[in-house]
Amino acid sequence: MPELPEVETTVRGLARVLEGERIERVELRREGMRRAFPPDLVQALTGARVTGLGRRAKYGLLHTDRGRSMVFH
Repeated sequence: MPELPEVETTVRGLARVLEGERIERVELRREGMRRAFPPDLVQALTGARVTGLGRRAKYGLLHTDRGRSMVFH
């Protein structure tokens, strides 16, 4: 699983600059990947404060103060 150290490095680097910051804008550029994005995604994340970052397998997780998390790859 050579991609896992890269994911961990990316998450740690992003955590240093994103934790405690607010998400100012969310822009969707695709309809979705495997599933459609939730209809309230932009509203749910815009203005949310980043409370932490984590990792689940090869995906990064961005946690917010609204109890919602964003998965990134």
